[in-house]
Amino acid sequence: FANDIYRRSIAPRIHQHLSESQLDHNVLVISRTVTVLTLVGSILLGWSVMHMNVTMLVWAGVGGFTAALMGPLVFGSLWNGVTRAGALSGFLGGAISFILIHAQIISGHWLKGTALEDAGQWFAFYAQSPYSAATMGGLISVALCYFVSKRTTPLPEAHLQNVNSNK
Repeated sequence: FANDIYRRSIAPRIHQHLSESQLDHNVLVISRTVTVLTLVGSILLGWSVMHMNVTMLVWAGVGGFTAALMGPLVFGSLWNGVTRAGALSGFLGGAISFILIHAQIISGHWLKGTALEDAGQWFAFYAQSPYSAATMGGLISVALCYFVSKRTTPLPEAHLQNVNSNK
């Protein structure tokens, strides 16, 4: 974080007046602070999920990445029409939908008493599983990637030829 984000992105914009030694000092302080915060966060996270099945815990993390990357990475490798905006919207849409589905912030129980009650019961049952939440989030990611890409400026043909060449 300190070197890649602070030194290369933030410091050139807001701390260009600092000497190299002052910049090194800031990087060291940021690095140590982030390390301590990461350790504390990891301890708290580990303590709060001690009761969980390890496989389900791992898939709760992997599922978010799977959902986020299914559109831009997997679908994008199969279809040359994916645009930058399509890839970003697919990534964000997949990740956010996975979180909302798996954390049950979006609930199938909302559909009780409607014509869609059966679909709501199905959704409520499967949303608890990180595998199902990843699949639903991934499908949302692919759909967003496709529909946003269809409505935005395509990538230049030269770029696509460069990406698809067998170097």
